[in-house]
Amino acid sequence: MTFKTMIPILLALAASPAFGEDLQPYVGEWRGKGWVQNTADTKEVLRCRLAANLKTDQQIDFDGTCATPAASGSFFLALAFGEDGRQIAARLRSTAAAEALDLKGLWDGTSATMAGTSEAGIAFQLNLEFDGSDHFDLAISSGEGAERLLRLRAAFQR
Repeated sequence: MTFKTMIPILLALAASPAFGEDLQPYVGEWRGKGWVQNTADTKEVLRCRLAANLKTDQQIDFDGTCATPAASGSFFLALAFGEDGRQIAARLRSTAAAEALDLKGLWDGTSATMAGTSEAGIAFQLNLEFDGSDHFDLAISSGEGAERLLRLRAAFQR
């Protein structure tokens, strides 16, 4: 998986809502900006647009696009939480990548940590920090140690 094909996969995760709470406040349009960095490259400016829709009272779906000066892509992300309101599961499909990515993690009331491994064996980690229902911060990394492939930070708001 190349840097260009990983961008939409990683950026789609930016849309994660505050699980275990009413998902209605997260429905609507979101815009994000920040940076993305490939281990071999300098930081690039990142911009995203997301549309969130409720599928059920335990699942919210996102359609979005993200771009840097060098690459762009679209994605679909389905996020769901378990009966206990703490377990998070995500399934992500991107037009730029052949494989889907499954992530799992926990929500503690103000932040979420999710992790997963792609079919190609690349480890992903996602950290979210929420400030109400109109703003959240996102940090994503892929790979581990010397094999780190990508880092991303972005802030999203309405």
